[in-house]
Amino acid sequence: MAGGFFRRYFQDFTEDRRPGEDGKMHTSRVYRGFLYAPRLAPRQHAARGVLLPLLTLGGGVLFILGAMQRAVCNTLWYTALTTGASLIALLLAVIPLFQCVLAPREQTIYQYRAGHKALVLLSRVCAGCMALTALLALLGTLLAGDRALSPALLFALSALCEAATGEIERRIPYERKTNPNA
Repeated sequence: MAGGFFRRYFQDFTEDRRPGEDGKMHTSRVYRGFLYAPRLAPRQHAARGVLLPLLTLGGGVLFILGAMQRAVCNTLWYTALTTGASLIALLLAVIPLFQCVLAPREQTIYQYRAGHKALVLLSRVCAGCMALTALLALLGTLLAGDRALSPALLFALSALCEAATGEIERRIPYERKTNPNA
């Protein structure tokens, strides 16, 4: 497991071993693979850095507000199960979000996969879990004869926010550049 992570992280790196001033051998790793950069103007890049976290934060706040509502649908086991899965997916989607937003403009293959590719995938998973929670909350509300539709509506809006995050990131074109160290 750890070896696989090491190989993925250091993919396209080469090791240079040179003797140091103290006579010991020193290893330096140099990335020699392609660099990946979003094809965005500087203003678009800055807007992306603000918009994606705001959408994710808004989706998370809406979801938590929906889960805190005192409604029959929030007491059902199947809604609680999907609520938990949605929160786990949301927490997992935050990691590549920040890797993507805080990454340098030109990224290694690992940074590209851990940021852009993972954010698109996990945003879709999160949006799917939240949409399923909204559907089950609506179903539970209707079966119980309750009139509180606000949790289902808040869950659906949070799913739309997460889907928008993934879709915006998916539509950003990346170009593959040659590395000056290659």
